[in-house]
Amino acid sequence: MSFKYRLEQATPDSFAGGTNRIASRQNISDLRDIAMYSMRIEPGGLRELHWHPNAGELNYCLQGQGIIGLLTPEGEADFFHIQPGSVSFIPTGYAHFIFNESRETLHLVTVFSSAKPEHIDISSTLGNISRTLWAQTFNIPNAWFPDLPQQGDQFLIKSEQAVNSIRGGIKTSLSNPFTFNMNMISPHIFAGGTTHELTTSQIPSLDGLTLFLLTAYPEALREPHWHPNAGELDYCVSGTARMEIQGPNGQRESFVIKPGDVAYIPQNYLHYIDNASNDPLQFLVFFSNSAPTNIDFSQVFTSFSHELLAASFGSDLSIFNKVPTPGNVFLAAKRQQPDA
Repeated sequence: MSFKYRLEQATPDSFAGGTNRIASRQNISDLRDIAMYSMRIEPGGLRELHWHPNAGELNYCLQGQGIIGLLTPEGEADFFHIQPGSVSFIPTGYAHFIFNESRETLHLVTVFSSAKPEHIDISSTLGNISRTLWAQTFNIPNAWFPDLPQQGDQFLIKSEQAVNSIRGGIKTSLSNPFTFNMNMISPHIFAGGTTHELTTSQIPSLDGLTLFLLTAYPEALREPHWHPNAGELDYCVSGTARMEIQGPNGQRESFVIKPGDVAYIPQNYLHYIDNASNDPLQFLVFFSNSAPTNIDFSQVFTSFSHELLAASFGSDLSIFNKVPTPGNVFLAAKRQQPDA
């Protein structure tokens, strides 16, 4: 068992309109309440109209330009543009589509609030219901409703013909309850880097998921910590990191993460992220809670006495005499102090 998965090295599921790679409980057996897709939609491609019966969806745009459309239970349709840096949330059960309107591949990293997300696509459902029932629904003669084929799930399709109607549904607005650009969020600044943190202030409908965009400076360290109320699923965008995860009963795993790799940290497991290179490190850090909390070890050393800490090791207090109490470090800068 491993908490690391080389997502972009996996064989993708291929469709007429693009490809999809999946990190779910089938790949990482300990996954709970979260899973990930890496979806690439080709120009003119469409992630067909569908919904997720058991999961909300949070996607981040890495590349390309697209349009997302969704339908709320109140019968309101919402269409909006996405571009690099856009993060969008689709609540559980909302019908939606994703269309690539650009001339380059649209690449989305998407997480779900289930370790085994389900989807229902219209390509695999409408043709299974008789024309008579559809005609009754719309109060028209049977012959007026198309004779739809019974076919398998199409998932990603080519749909140049739909582009005008899709673009026509977009409303110009400075705000949208389902999408926001992470680059517009004021960063939290630390000695070792920055975080842009998505909250319900940016997307009011956000529920059960969120995203932190973590940028660590060369040789910086996201200090050892854990999350009391959330699991964590990381996607490495750029750079190289060393990670270690420690759980109960002596469980421990360390590994190197490179671009396209995924790491999962179960709720309350101790872990750190160490930038192992001279280049900046960028992670998409997804959580299985819309308001994740953390406890950092710098806080532990600040909040509890050195006597209490030393007692666990059967040692004299003096072993911690030179350890300061800095408060919450969060992202530590490159080491300046040489080894003694």
